[in-house]
Amino acid sequence: EYNSQKRFQTVVYFGSMNEQKAQDNFWQLKIYALLVREMVASGKGPKNLLIDGLHLRMLRLLYLTSDDDVGVYLDMDLGKTVEERDGVLQEVHADLSGIWRDICELVRKQDARAFVHCDRPFCSCHRVRPDFVRGTVWERESP
Repeated sequence: EYNSQKRFQTVVYFGSMNEQKAQDNFWQLKIYALLVREMVASGKGPKNLLIDGLHLRMLRLLYLTSDDDVGVYLDMDLGKTVEERDGVLQEVHADLSGIWRDICELVRKQDARAFVHCDRPFCSCHRVRPDFVRGTVWERESP
């Protein structure tokens, strides 16, 4: 984790939190896998990216350090068949398309207060929102 003093710190997560962090990070890797698949399918990818006929199947999440000061990795199998892998990547495509439609709708409204805080791990809106003048952007109601 990267803390507010711009230094790396070791954070220990347990059980379901570890699983959630891994799934959040794998979601980002699935986006890259989707982009690679689309580049190869369109013929726009680098020639050495994938060998013709080889389908992207495994994703590897690499942590450079751990509690033991040793790098560790987690693997995710996108599926045994091309159809399974395409199904997983199609879900990511649908998620991204929904996010894009939501963004376009918010831009169309031209109202900064219409953009409600999200919980997406890749989004920085929740970190930058406090920097805005009160009342100029959406604010969570106080309990």
